[in-house]
Amino acid sequence: KNQKLEPKNPKIVEKLVKRALNNKHIRYKPKAHDLLQVLFQSLFVEKSASFGLLGNTQSLSLMADGSPVLTGGRPYGKFLCDCRKQGNWKCDCNRQFSDPDADYGWDSSREKYYYGRSLFMVAASDSPYDLPIYPRLYRASKHDSVLLVSTFHELRHWYPNWKIGEAILDSAFDAYPIYNMLEHYDVSAIIDLNPRRTKQFTYKEMEINLDGVPICPIGRKMLDWGVDKKRYRRKWRCPAAVGKWECPTPCSDSRYGRTFHTSTKDNPRLFPRVKRDSKEWYKRYSLRTGVERCIKRQKVDYRLEDSRGRSSRHWNIRSYIIGMCQHADAWMKEAEKNQFSHVHPLIKTLLSL
Repeated sequence: KNQKLEPKNPKIVEKLVKRALNNKHIRYKPKAHDLLQVLFQSLFVEKSASFGLLGNTQSLSLMADGSPVLTGGRPYGKFLCDCRKQGNWKCDCNRQFSDPDADYGWDSSREKYYYGRSLFMVAASDSPYDLPIYPRLYRASKHDSVLLVSTFHELRHWYPNWKIGEAILDSAFDAYPIYNMLEHYDVSAIIDLNPRRTKQFTYKEMEINLDGVPICPIGRKMLDWGVDKKRYRRKWRCPAAVGKWECPTPCSDSRYGRTFHTSTKDNPRLFPRVKRDSKEWYKRYSLRTGVERCIKRQKVDYRLEDSRGRSSRHWNIRSYIIGMCQHADAWMKEAEKNQFSHVHPLIKTLLSL
């Protein structure tokens, strides 16, 4: 209930990440939606970026999530024969499948299976208008963690001059291979923990709790004493030495107390660059709801599903056109906010389309 299904192959994400990282010179294979992406990128995304509506593209903070999209096609096709009228309900006659690319998936919000696709949306988290960067449609049966691996590498192909600095994701992406992939590309991972995958473990003979905090031998949490941002190595101090109380079983004879270090490279999941229970982490993670608002604009405000389309071409065209409208709406709001003064290039761009 209210949980997304796990991938059928539990190790599929690990296999995909290894394949992507080991084959660095994999060429991008052309896809049917490429021309739409070229128009969307050149006429809208890059224009919004030039006016500062996406944040800093040299340290881009992005957010991503998937959402179910119901199709108008029939899962069993349309019968072209009259066998059923004759009482034969199990004929082998040809049928017409108007949407052969769709399949079944699980809708965690409606708590039911659906027939259609999964809209995987990548948006800019520092955008005041939650603007989309790369809308992508996949089969409904694919898990969000699987979709992120392919979408992330496609995104790097389409925006080679941009530097991704941060990825804000929900607990569906809480998997070690995803952390390793983001760390490989020097991307800070802001990902919520999945309680089903979280357990206490030992790191360098020190117990680590579920929040990634070392626990001293007497069961007290060690205190965070800063981080080396060049190496992303965090320092922890003895709570007795900091609080100036007497420990029954001291670990060190030093007045400074025992120190301990955790490194992001050793375990990027429990030792992320931004400490999980810190104010900065909660502030950054709160931006993740922007991708939900971006998808809501597509599905509710622009009624993406109301058309009941039956082909991949139809859904790609609608999704990209709605994305273009989202950028155009942001341009108009920005122009109105500035009373059409110094943002006239936005209006000129709109009129030229």
